[in-house]
Amino acid sequence: MPSMAGNTPLQRYWWQDALVYQVYVRSFADSTGSGVGDIEGIRSRLDYLDSLGVDA
Repeated sequence: MPSMAGNTPLQRYWWQDALVYQVYVRSFADSTGSGVGDIEGIRSRLDYLDSLGVDA
């Protein structure tokens, strides 16, 4: 039986090294000026999240 030690790299899943950012919609970004965050506010900040290196 062949030895597996050192012959193959360890398999890593995307989530083991991913940067996950949780957005709380109500306070993240407000696009309407109502004081409550909304989906359009989040969409307007996607470039910012991308610049942070967010994966999920």
